[in-house]
Amino acid sequence: MIKNERQYKVAKDQMAKLKAALDASINTTMEMPREIYEVMIAGIQSQIEEVESKIAEFESLSKASKLSATSIKDFGQLLIKARIARGYTQAELAGKINRTQQQIQQYEATDYNSANLSKLFEVAQALGIDVLDLSVPLDPDFQLSDMPGWSIVNIGTTINDTKSSSKWSGCTKDNKNGFGEIKLNEAA
Repeated sequence: MIKNERQYKVAKDQMAKLKAALDASINTTMEMPREIYEVMIAGIQSQIEEVESKIAEFESLSKASKLSATSIKDFGQLLIKARIARGYTQAELAGKINRTQQQIQQYEATDYNSANLSKLFEVAQALGIDVLDLSVPLDPDFQLSDMPGWSIVNIGTTINDTKSSSKWSGCTKDNKNGFGEIKLNEAA
């Protein structure tokens, strides 16, 4: 995915060089077996198609009327596409959220995987993305324990109040600082 004007210009230059290479290869009689020649031409054409696709996607974002993500994994790319569609440079977005252009470049280099949740919401808000409109399909076979870094915990402590005794269970995720988050739900 092309993420900024510099990458767009590089892709356009690359496209021109690939087309020149293809023309030169087609118009030159080379001393090589036909099969190798055909593979070489097909390889150049494949590269042209790939770069054309990326350029077309970047150019179409300026005309986009609606963007969406089909998965939470695509949310980072949605933020990048929204920035491009809004016509903001990385520097302009950075100014809207009191960050540096380098921070936005770092976030976008990893499709925002390096940004924490509050930063994601901050960027989304600056881009006018309604994060409450995100929908997540629920898989009845989903197990939290299948998520990397998460584990199920059962708290065997009985919590006594004036009316009942309950056991609680929940989940925890380790983070870099060695602390975890826990959300408790009353166990059945």
